[in-house]
Amino acid sequence: MINTLLEELREIARSILEQRDRLDLIKLEKQVGALQKKIIVLQHEQSKIAEEVSTEPVIEVEESIEVDEPPTFDASKNEAPEQPNTTFDNLFSDSISEPVFVKKEPSEPANINSPENTPKNLNDALGKGLKIGLNDRLAFIKNLFDESPQDYQRVISQISVYESFEEAQDFIENFVKPEYNFWEEKESFELRFYKIIEQNFS
Repeated sequence: MINTLLEELREIARSILEQRDRLDLIKLEKQVGALQKKIIVLQHEQSKIAEEVSTEPVIEVEESIEVDEPPTFDASKNEAPEQPNTTFDNLFSDSISEPVFVKKEPSEPANINSPENTPKNLNDALGKGLKIGLNDRLAFIKNLFDESPQDYQRVISQISVYESFEEAQDFIENFVKPEYNFWEEKESFELRFYKIIEQNFS
């Protein structure tokens, strides 16, 4: 089937090269359309074959494993089973190498009062020290930001760049609230959100 399609494709290419300026576009369109239909049929058949192969049951053959019987001994003769010839010295000889010690160079003591060593928390990383407790944060995400932590974080990050509460309030009123249905029936959470934002600017 593939060879037939390739031959038809070569025939179309030959006719295009031979006719050039006298090319019959309508005839060419019909030939290419017919060829395309055959390609689609071939594609469908190949995908069906691939599905049949992938759904064939796999027959697992259980291999028989021979297990050596444990050594036996005669209790009446007080004979113990033979043990491999292993001594304490050669027991670990191959697995443990000599330890290597590396001398650590002494470093200068860090100045704990320097700004570089001041511990930073998540609120410091947000800039402007926006301090919002975990419970409030979860309540705002659930009730004001359609349960989207990404949207909440995006808004908080934007608020943190403003210089005053008035700028932040203007941003919330004109850009945030319209995006979330103006926080209808969420007035108590909205008031709490504004109160916390205002406290961070005071």
